[in-house]
Amino acid sequence: MFKIKRITYSNNQQEPILFYNNSLVYIALKYLTISLKSKSYKTKYNYIYELKKVLEYSKKYYDDIFEKILIINPTDINELSGLIDSYCIYSYSYLLNNQYSLSEYNMNLHRLEYFMIWFIENTKQNSISEINFIKRIFIKNKIKVKSNRTYKSITKDTYSKLTILLEKWYGGKNNDIRNYIIVCVFLETGIRLSELLKIKTTDFIREENIVYLSINNNTNFLDNRVNRPNLKNHNSTRTIGISLNLYKTIDDYIQYYREKTKSHNYLFVNSFNGNPLSKSSVNQLFVNISKQLNDKITPHLLRHYFSEQLLKFLIEIKGIEMDRAKDELRVIGGWTTNSLMPNLYARNYLNKLANDNNIRRIYHELP
Repeated sequence: MFKIKRITYSNNQQEPILFYNNSLVYIALKYLTISLKSKSYKTKYNYIYELKKVLEYSKKYYDDIFEKILIINPTDINELSGLIDSYCIYSYSYLLNNQYSLSEYNMNLHRLEYFMIWFIENTKQNSISEINFIKRIFIKNKIKVKSNRTYKSITKDTYSKLTILLEKWYGGKNNDIRNYIIVCVFLETGIRLSELLKIKTTDFIREENIVYLSINNNTNFLDNRVNRPNLKNHNSTRTIGISLNLYKTIDDYIQYYREKTKSHNYLFVNSFNGNPLSKSSVNQLFVNISKQLNDKITPHLLRHYFSEQLLKFLIEIKGIEMDRAKDELRVIGGWTTNSLMPNLYARNYLNKLANDNNIRRIYHELP
């Protein structure tokens, strides 16, 4: 029986470790530490979970291949392709019976393909032809889905209501100051929720009148949170400029409002016990904000809003060309080089611009 366990190492790093009949699955560990090392815990788990599924399937129907995969032995490419084809049919049937989306099915195959290519590279000396053969098998089994990917952001009206709420919080009690800083950090930097929860009191770099926030994995303290935040990818490690006013408010919070504790140096803490603030606590904060504004607002919506505003500023104020603007947005946002998100913001920007110009044309042509 296969089982994934969350293991915490002495350096506070968490990993999804695969076991079979209470014994460590060595190939999964090797795959995890070599090929998946730069990915977030959630991403690692998803890739290991897909490996777990294919190992369970091969154990049931392809026992010979299963044994070879477990001990990382070279496997006949035709046997491997037979396993992949059969597993893809099984996965598609499972999709239909459980009403999963085609995108989820394709993503599962992508994770399996990622493992299979790694497995071939680690078991065969001349692997290029075999890898290309395997890629063709996955291309054949993947289902083309029309991409209508989009995103939601906040409106100007919602932003105005939010700024009024922030003015009420500024200069308030302990939690008001903390919550004020949380929202302002999201608005000024567009960081992810997991990145916010990893900010430490020592993560600010001041150079004269410029202050940078460092997003990193460095810590000497044990994180006891059940759902520990992790950086999404290796590009998540970066520095982002913040306003001097926000930094001064953060400095006041650290000195006068933040619960004093020696167990950790995370910036945002629970005011009752001084523990690092949890993901659920921040999400609940935004549920309360949404109720007060009578408008849904989440940390990720603020990330989208930040990205829209930064792209607009780079193009309209700084006069930067679109491709360069997308590159800068990619760096600030901590996206990988192949992420499509900057393209989505660019498309949305051009769509609004085109519609605004069309409205002007209509009114200009009116008699």
